[in-house]
Amino acid sequence: MKGPLLTLFLILLVIGNIGEVEAQEEGGEFTYLFTVHENGWIDIFVNFTSKEAGHAWLLVPKFHEYESKLVGILNSSIHNSTYYFYYNFTFDFGPNAYLEINWSYRFGALIVEPKGVFFSTAIGYCPAYHARIIVNLSANYQIENVFLSTEKEIQENKFRQEMVIDDRRIILFDSDDYRGHLVRVLISFDVPAAEFVEISEGSLTIKCPSRYIDIAENITSAYRKFIQRVMDITNQPEMNITLELFVPENVEELYTLGYTRLTEKIKAEERFEPQRVYINMIVIRMPEGTLEETLLHEIFHQYMGQAGLSTELRWAHEGMANYLAIKLLEEGGVKLGLNEIEEAKEVGKQIDDFSFLLEWRGGGPPPDPRPYYTASLYIICSLGERYGGTSLFDKFFEIVTEESVEVDSMDLFVLYLSQAAGEDLTPIFREWGFDIRPSIESRILAVKTKVDSGSRYNPFNWIARVQIRRAKSLFKEGKVNEAMKYVEDAEFLLMFGPIFTAVILALVTGVIASQLVKGFAKRSIGAPLETEIEQLD
Repeated sequence: MKGPLLTLFLILLVIGNIGEVEAQEEGGEFTYLFTVHENGWIDIFVNFTSKEAGHAWLLVPKFHEYESKLVGILNSSIHNSTYYFYYNFTFDFGPNAYLEINWSYRFGALIVEPKGVFFSTAIGYCPAYHARIIVNLSANYQIENVFLSTEKEIQENKFRQEMVIDDRRIILFDSDDYRGHLVRVLISFDVPAAEFVEISEGSLTIKCPSRYIDIAENITSAYRKFIQRVMDITNQPEMNITLELFVPENVEELYTLGYTRLTEKIKAEERFEPQRVYINMIVIRMPEGTLEETLLHEIFHQYMGQAGLSTELRWAHEGMANYLAIKLLEEGGVKLGLNEIEEAKEVGKQIDDFSFLLEWRGGGPPPDPRPYYTASLYIICSLGERYGGTSLFDKFFEIVTEESVEVDSMDLFVLYLSQAAGEDLTPIFREWGFDIRPSIESRILAVKTKVDSGSRYNPFNWIARVQIRRAKSLFKEGKVNEAMKYVEDAEFLLMFGPIFTAVILALVTGVIASQLVKGFAKRSIGAPLETEIEQLD
């Protein structure tokens, strides 16, 4: 204990706030000291002092052991909190009380050269008391940005004081400068370059700093376990993929758990950067299963893009990648700390019109991505639960790859998905607020399907097949209007053929019937005459 206490005392002494501290202590005060080491480990030291008796609480780690020292604490208890990683430690105290809690954490600072970030553990405490937060890190770090976030706001580069003591940089925050009692501090910085290592598994190559080899091995283990299922569902061979780790540089990037860049443009449409995915190191600080889910999510983007699902339907890409990753992990017995599907169901039931999802195309996420991701997962999950789970999308990609088409519009998406479900899904999507109107592509496919399964009694079936082939050829050449004429001709032949056949059959039947009637009539008239002659004889 002497180490953290002495460090804290020296820091406060140099800063020159000892008198202020003593004054504050009369009403009670929390002090949080984070010491950041160059290997990424952090030491967390929390201290509470009060001259007067009272009642308070603070958050303590749920999954990490910590040491504590309690002086003048009358009673205490631990309760579950609304935060996944933390308990609520509640205590009553007498005059001159002192509480001390400390622990260490490997991933307090995440460093993937040349970038690093310190992201504090949750700083949660009773708002009735004053608090100060001190971050003690290497003076060699070149600070880029400093953020302090609360439930109410994010403050950038607003801290009470910064100074260098020997080879350490000290940054001080004070609760008088912010509102809220659940606080996070994020400090991004530059570090000297370092050697990276490469780890491979199958066609996956991971580039990472040597300090995270164990993390890379966890990734390769998950890849080895699930890649065959990814290939089976998307009907694609194994792809060469390079995976790179990165660290968040601001608060917003904390929520980008992984990404596949959209940089390549074909026909003015953004496509996925081939064979490369990125995973945020923050996933190792999130609930169990998040790392594996993020890996599968990003790999699914690559494989679905290669199979023919365009980023013009970004919502479908995200919804499928999310749903399929979760389902594969459930199949494989991987425990997930968060139940995203249940959350999506609750939110989705409250949405009447999902058509806002069509705004989501190509590159980065919308200003507030949460409703987009949740609504996308709700739609895909609802379809999966109704039509066979992952097998629905397995069939979808089988059809798409057999047709060698790019699914880049809602009508095509609904058309192929309907074929996979064995039922027209247009009414369902219309209930969700989508305006589904058949395009020339979907009409070509619909006519082709009718031709391929057409009745042999339609004498114009072969002509319609020729017409639709010509339509496909013209459409690929960009001659849309000419292609449409051939589609309409084929549609007419398919519609008119059965009618023509029925008319011809009716005419033939009528002629035959007429001839039969005439013959019968002749025989009926001649019979009485012959009988009468016989009687005369």
